[in-house]
Amino acid sequence: MIFYAKRQRSSPRDRPEVSGDSTLSQRISCKAQRRCLEVSPSGYYAWETRQPGPRETENIRLVERMRQIHDDSVGVIGAPRMQEDLVAEGESVSLNRVARLMATSGLQGWPQKKRKRYGRSSLRPAGITNHLKRFFCPGT
Repeated sequence: MIFYAKRQRSSPRDRPEVSGDSTLSQRISCKAQRRCLEVSPSGYYAWETRQPGPRETENIRLVERMRQIHDDSVGVIGAPRMQEDLVAEGESVSLNRVARLMATSGLQGWPQKKRKRYGRSSLRPAGITNHLKRFFCPGT
């Protein structure tokens, strides 16, 4: 009985980032890449020349629009409000997708400070009158 090693599929998150002008394929030879990934030569070249799929092109378009909205809001809008704005424009996106795309593209909202709420004001609201003319003051 022959057992074949499973080929591990890598996602964009698993791929190492390369700084500078060189790309990963320029730094590591094709043969070494194929050997590490356990991929056939035809499979490697098919992957390298493959055009982005429809979801990836849609994600690219969404990220560009999200960058515009983020810049218009001076970096304040987070994922929930960004998703509301995109849905208002007619896009069909979920909150999780927007959050994932924002995280991978480096967009981050600025959290609003929660306002402190102090106790009840001692002043009576306008328009409310004391019809019974009672004086409510403890100790007097």
